[in-house]
Amino acid sequence: MNIKVRVNPVFDHLKGYLKSLPVTFNENGETLKNDRNEIKVIEHDNLKLCIKSFKRVTVFNRYMYSWFRHTKAKRSYKVACRLEKHGINTPQPVGYVEVYDKLHILREAYYVSLYLDYDFDMKDVLDKTIDCKERILTSFAREMATVVHPAGAWHNDLSQGNVLINKLGDDYWRFSFIDLNRMTFRRRILPVKGLINLKKLTDNPVAIALMAEQYAIEADRSP
Repeated sequence: MNIKVRVNPVFDHLKGYLKSLPVTFNENGETLKNDRNEIKVIEHDNLKLCIKSFKRVTVFNRYMYSWFRHTKAKRSYKVACRLEKHGINTPQPVGYVEVYDKLHILREAYYVSLYLDYDFDMKDVLDKTIDCKERILTSFAREMATVVHPAGAWHNDLSQGNVLINKLGDDYWRFSFIDLNRMTFRRRILPVKGLINLKKLTDNPVAIALMAEQYAIEADRSP
């Protein structure tokens, strides 16, 4: 078994721990989600880590990830680092682990970030009665129009559960993005295209109208 580890220089002291994940992951931590992939929170060295295990890799993808494509774990790490450079919020990346057999065929992979405590996610905003819902949606549209899309960041899986929200003050929220392996970067995202990205969040016409109007204003277009 060949284990490849890449660690954010800030967390270089965790390299040995990351290398042990193929053995220790199943034995420790609290499972947050377990379907196609398993996500756990594990505390180590006074840090609360969020670890995503990409174990259920199809036979076809094992060969593709081994020789032709970056693994989902590596893509998640690289995207997170790039988001940080652009001032876009995401749980701080720690590193990733890839496990290969003797023939260098991928068996499993892990992406590791710091765990982010958050107040609610976009699903809570859209599906439940939350104070300031309108202002949260317009603030999110502003964030997308002025920070995320100008940086070329395009989240192909912009679902409600992939936007985490922290209230930092009156009418001031921080939006953080997770599940990054399907996020890409484009040279330019036109306002009309940006609105299409927002439609992935909901089919609620009122919510879409609120976000679209604010997005247009921030993009200097007619609402």
